[in-house]
Amino acid sequence: MKMESVKLAYFSPTGTTKSVVQGVAHGINPGTAELIDITRPDTRKQPLQTSENELLVVGVPVYMGRVPALLSEWLNAIQAHNTPTVCVVVYGNRVYDDALLELKKYCNEMWVYSHCLCCIYRGTLILKLRDTNSTGTAR
Repeated sequence: MKMESVKLAYFSPTGTTKSVVQGVAHGINPGTAELIDITRPDTRKQPLQTSENELLVVGVPVYMGRVPALLSEWLNAIQAHNTPTVCVVVYGNRVYDDALLELKKYCNEMWVYSHCLCCIYRGTLILKLRDTNSTGTAR
């Protein structure tokens, strides 16, 4: 597999998840990286299309231990073709519960439905909450 580019898809209302997926891309040092911000509803109207020559990084925050429910339709609509995928969940003070498994499940279901999205790495990151100055400040 020759990776020609990276697609960074992220849901990031506060900007934290965006920073994390950009950090992942920086560590990979791709030739080109395309930012795909799926935070606003209008940006999730078109399904994402990927190819086998791309790396897909999907980053989402954790809401009450889960992937945000409003992303399920968009995640299920990804059109992938043998695309290696990195799944990243970002959380604050609460545990991430099954959010990472849930995001990986979306990737695995793409494989079953012949879209061929293949999760090659999963990671969690605990970060300082952006909406408070007193909780989680030592992260």
